[in-house]
Amino acid sequence: MFKKFLETIKSENLIKKGDRILVGLSGGADSVYLLRALLYIKDDYNLCISCAHINHGIRETALRDEDFVKNLCDKFDVPLYINHINMNELAAKYKLTSEEAGRKARYDFFDSIENIDKIALAHNLDDNAETVLFRIIRGTGLQGLTGIPISRDKIIRPILNTNRLTIENELKSMGQEYMIDETNLSNDYTRNKIRNLLIPLIESEFNSKFKDALIRLRNNSLDSIEIIDNIELNFKIEKSLSVDKLLELSRPERYLIYRKYLEKYYSNVDLSMVHFEAIDSLIYLKNNSGVDLASNLRFVRYNDELSILKDTYKKGIILKETFLKMGINKTDFGIFYISDKETENSFTLPKYFIDYLKVRSRKPGDRFIPKGFNGTKKLKDFFNDIKVPPFKRDFVPIILFKEKIVCVVPYRKAEYDDTNEKIWIRWEKYERND
Repeated sequence: MFKKFLETIKSENLIKKGDRILVGLSGGADSVYLLRALLYIKDDYNLCISCAHINHGIRETALRDEDFVKNLCDKFDVPLYINHINMNELAAKYKLTSEEAGRKARYDFFDSIENIDKIALAHNLDDNAETVLFRIIRGTGLQGLTGIPISRDKIIRPILNTNRLTIENELKSMGQEYMIDETNLSNDYTRNKIRNLLIPLIESEFNSKFKDALIRLRNNSLDSIEIIDNIELNFKIEKSLSVDKLLELSRPERYLIYRKYLEKYYSNVDLSMVHFEAIDSLIYLKNNSGVDLASNLRFVRYNDELSILKDTYKKGIILKETFLKMGINKTDFGIFYISDKETENSFTLPKYFIDYLKVRSRKPGDRFIPKGFNGTKKLKDFFNDIKVPPFKRDFVPIILFKEKIVCVVPYRKAEYDDTNEKIWIRWEKYERND
């Protein structure tokens, strides 16, 4: 019982004694098997086990699954965290596919649970083989052939080397029930077609051990990646990549840089070779060019540098105009802390501004008098002068007093009638990959 699981946690050093492990528990065979396997070693490893379940609010059987998970956790005295979401609403809000929205909701929920050392997810060997084949069909490079990682940061996948048949047989032998997700039986989704139609066809007509062959390809790719990662390139990975320096490298070297860059700054994105080719095309295009890599990710060229543009900078996102007052002001632009006492990392404005102070995005025709400048200047020209990228300009906080621009945060204050009485403003921006 649990042979591959036990081998994997030891060979991959996934679990240490005393670990506090959160299990992603859907109620399906894989996650139930994972929970039972962890309970099997709980005493030997002195583990503290808890579970997290997400009700996506889509399937009619979602409440059935939730009740099953509750009863299972009650039976084994395991703490359970439950989150209810509407995946379709989430997808529309963040302009994601339903699958991407579900993944975002899961990881956000897992990360919100405190006092956890490891998050155990129930991907199995068949899932990994299907992922490799899916990427081959879509078009991928060496990195894509490595499939699902056994661990990353706090995430561990202890049953990644256990096949689905073993999981179902061992659950049956221990008399353990589990829920069946009926959407896995539908062939409306590409992954389901691969699982239910394509792989069985290949196994029956060409190679009965096709999944094993895919896993060997995956393991060989991991070995190759390890060798490549040890190659030292004289190229510092920063938030922006110099086009001139990239042009000094060969194409394979540039692809390696792109991969390492994405791993460093946006590790969750799943890209194919087509995406890397698109990124590489930017070094031959003009500034302000860009390519979409995923529904919430864009690579752009500006000032002869390449960088990631996250979804928070995409067009169509409207930041709400907000009046500012003394104290803490939470806005779409970030948090503004306003005090009549001097504070660190702040800028000052006259105190009489406070009753008519607000923040908004730029508007067509905006003009102001920059501090130390004679006469008014178009805000657009000001942005051009200080080289603010066009895609970031809608997200720059513009502070106004009685509809007059008094500060372009954090770049420049305007000329205005000053007084001795001041207010101190500290801006804490939201992370937008600046």
